[in-house]
Amino acid sequence: MLSQIDYSDLPHHMILRTMLYIERGSEPGVFLEALLENNLVRSFNTADDVNFRIMAVWASFLYNKAPSDCWGSKAKVDKWIEAGGLEGHAKKVNG
Repeated sequence: MLSQIDYSDLPHHMILRTMLYIERGSEPGVFLEALLENNLVRSFNTADDVNFRIMAVWASFLYNKAPSDCWGSKAKVDKWIEAGGLEGHAKKVNG
């Protein structure tokens, strides 16, 4: 993986999926997609018990650690996936 993003505050079962989305632009799954798209109601409706209880942790992670281009709206998420995440951005910059 390319980045030095600290994923350690996230639930263990969500780290790999979140990392693959951010680093490679992999499809995030229903809950994570809703969260990344800033869809509060859908996030809570699709969260498992662990994620439901730690929404503040997710908000802090996105705001403080995740690249701002990878979350915030459906358009941003779609563009991030299409670009291939951080790896895709790096390839574009480095040729």
